[in-house]
Amino acid sequence: MPIQIPGKRFGKRLAHSRVFGKSNMQTSRPSNVELFLTPLVDMFVIVVLFLMANFSATGEVLSMRPDIRLPEAANPLEMQNLDVPAVIISRTDIVFETKVVANTEDLEKAEELSVPLLKQELENQLKALEARMGVEAGEGFRDINLQADQDIPFSVIKRVMYTCAAAGYYNINFAVLSEDESKARAPEISL
Repeated sequence: MPIQIPGKRFGKRLAHSRVFGKSNMQTSRPSNVELFLTPLVDMFVIVVLFLMANFSATGEVLSMRPDIRLPEAANPLEMQNLDVPAVIISRTDIVFETKVVANTEDLEKAEELSVPLLKQELENQLKALEARMGVEAGEGFRDINLQADQDIPFSVIKRVMYTCAAAGYYNINFAVLSEDESKARAPEISL
């Protein structure tokens, strides 16, 4: 059987029919469609270059706020665990994930060592994680990232660290910038 042009074909019995015959199978459109390969390759090259430029091998874990200047460290370590809750201490407030839990000025003047609302939020997150996992959260789930401005007094950071430890988060990682790299780079963690 010779090679035929692609298209509709009816059986031998209907080939000579007036309704389904050869006269109705002919159309004005050409059956061969050309594929323009050069623009297609150009488009894929642009997509690949775009994805390579926007891909981060380490992954940005911390969202950087513009009002926080992280301290510099001489020997920072890269972040290992990518799904860790973060406490952000700015000059005005203390934020856990996206919720404001305390005011920095009030915390600096307070006599109590713990931050009650932060402790409650941390315990709620740990309980939700344990309920989701079905078991008690182990060591890997008790990490927390602390992102503090470099001008924050240590008394405030000490209160936040105490609250994190009291809530069950014992491994506290500090977000810092490397000394030898520019400040535009993503933060790293110092243990």
